[in-house]
Amino acid sequence: MKKFIFFDSNKINIWKNAIFFIWLSYKLDREWNILEAFSNKTASWKILQDIKDKSWKNIVMLNLVQWVPLDENWKIRYPSKVEKEKWYEYIKWLIKKYNPEKIFLFGKQVQDMFIEDKNRCVGRLYFFEHPSYISVYKKFKIEDYKKNILDNL
Repeated sequence: MKKFIFFDSNKINIWKNAIFFIWLSYKLDREWNILEAFSNKTASWKILQDIKDKSWKNIVMLNLVQWVPLDENWKIRYPSKVEKEKWYEYIKWLIKKYNPEKIFLFGKQVQDMFIEDKNRCVGRLYFFEHPSYISVYKKFKIEDYKKNILDNL
């Protein structure tokens, strides 16, 4: 009989005092019809993964909403305020449990959740434009964007 070993975050605590990268990103993989709440096929992922690869820091990447919200026609939509608030409670629980050294917030929707919360993590928050915005509208500044984040790690 094979014994299955599941990840136990209490025993292998790689998140403790890590740096959190939090953003909102979704992707529909049309080739496989897979909906991914955290796709490595997005420009956002590629930019942030490159930063993570260049750093010696322990970086944990989180999506504000952990599932892909769909409309009645099965098309990706932005999450509702209620959905974001529910998942934000989970993010706050992760922050309390793992006490990240720094929290990098990417994009207005994510940043607004922390700004609206009066008990936010003052002093540990870093605000940046969403990486997809940079990849689409400021392509020529991607390396500066990455360097700025790396300098703040």
